[in-house]
Amino acid sequence: MKDRLLLNVTAFLKKRLSAQKPILIGFSGGPDSRALLHMVLLSKVLPPQLIHVAHVDHGWRQESAVQAKDLAILAKSLGVHFHLKTLTADDFLSGNIEDLARNYRLDFFKNIYQSIDAQALLLGHQQEDQAETVLKRILEGSGILSCASLKMEVDNNGMCVLRPLVIFRKQQLMDWLDALSQNNYVIDPTNLQDQFLRGRMRTEIFPFLENSFRKNVVSSLCNFSDDLEIVSKYFQKMFTSYLSFVNHSLFATYLDFSELPSLDVSLYSLFTRFLFKELNLPCSRDSADLIAELLLNKAVNKKISTGNGFVYIENQILFIPKKIPSWPATFPIKEGIYDLEGWTLEIFWIDGPPDLDASTWKQAIDGLFYVNLPNDEFYLINFEQCNLISGNKKNKNKLSEFKVPCFLRELFPFVSDSNQLIYEFLTGKVCKEFDGKNLKQLNLKVSLNDK
Repeated sequence: MKDRLLLNVTAFLKKRLSAQKPILIGFSGGPDSRALLHMVLLSKVLPPQLIHVAHVDHGWRQESAVQAKDLAILAKSLGVHFHLKTLTADDFLSGNIEDLARNYRLDFFKNIYQSIDAQALLLGHQQEDQAETVLKRILEGSGILSCASLKMEVDNNGMCVLRPLVIFRKQQLMDWLDALSQNNYVIDPTNLQDQFLRGRMRTEIFPFLENSFRKNVVSSLCNFSDDLEIVSKYFQKMFTSYLSFVNHSLFATYLDFSELPSLDVSLYSLFTRFLFKELNLPCSRDSADLIAELLLNKAVNKKISTGNGFVYIENQILFIPKKIPSWPATFPIKEGIYDLEGWTLEIFWIDGPPDLDASTWKQAIDGLFYVNLPNDEFYLINFEQCNLISGNKKNKNKLSEFKVPCFLRELFPFVSDSNQLIYEFLTGKVCKEFDGKNLKQLNLKVSLNDK
């Protein structure tokens, strides 16, 4: 009789593993990881000397230290390398115990993975683990881009993680081990304790759901996850193609939604959540929905809280601001390099006929300012000083006319002579004509100090 489980795992591994590089297996000693280790050995995809197993003794049970020694003996008898990390109660003094344990394991795995230059980390997750993860993520409010859970192959912080057993039920693995006379695996009672969410899911929630619906809830959730993965990949591919439209400037990251090809307005909120995740920035679903609504309605001068910061909406452009220098009220324009409290300002003139039009906010937001002027005596002035010269209302009307984003209007300098506004960097508007004078290009370049 053909061993369907082993044939399936062998085919999966042959497509993904080289016989020349080591692998690492997360090895609790329970039926799942025990079955995984024996299947890897029986597949003969790579020799035992290239197989490493990593075990974490969480120190939660008196017998765990003895079991860790037994697993080390087993590994030696099979000709594979054994790595052990022992934790104590001091490692779990604060925080969520399950999250801490997971992070300790992943850090341990990653250290070994890097030290042996592994080609993959193999984990023994099976269908029940998949169903638990899907249900947990649904009830925690995950969206469709993150609800599909335990992928058979995924990159995790630079580690290639493989889960060959995720298509099998736990009982199938236990039956397979029984047939192999390898049923002396570790049974960890903490996996069923109600102090842990996973334990409650296994002893209370899933039995209740199975009994209430008279359905195979595990298979239903796994099928749902498979379908969701197809949808998620479709949107991930689409949204990833839009990342090239994101502008990463010196003073802000921004994106003009009107430039995105074929992005249906119904997907604005979903794409916003994807974008913030890609930028490693927090953004709740409510914030994403509000941002999407404002973008759709072409709102202007809107400031939205995202949890630990703010974003700005300006006529279908989303701005995520960074640090911006404070400009002095008046600063004489003379060639040189100046320090502006953590920023460097370089001022220089280019001789000869100007070959560029004046800069606008799109260059200013990246720290570049230039304008064609005679080499006379001029000053940089801030927004408040500009209002004293030309009036607040007049300034706002000009900036609105040229569609300068509202949140930028008070953050960048203007050029003046002793008593008149000469140039607005954000609009590209020269306010005074210089007929008959030889023009040069005035350049300002702002950069963040390396110190």
